[in-house]
Amino acid sequence: MGELRLAFYEGAVDGDVDALAHLCDVEGSVLPDDGPSFPLLEEVRRVLEMCAEKYTAPHAFGPHFVDLH
Repeated sequence: MGELRLAFYEGAVDGDVDALAHLCDVEGSVLPDDGPSFPLLEEVRRVLEMCAEKYTAPHAFGPHFVDLH
């Protein structure tokens, strides 16, 4: 599996995706030391955990986070 790219936007999708404010992109991948690759959602979770440990997490201005990718 290639590198993940997660894009985060502020707001709820109501048909006009262009109206959402782009907050950040997170790119990366996590590979086990041995054995098969992680399932996709497990890899996403691990990438976000690593990002949260290294950087502060972005804060939405409204009540929703939306991932469009």
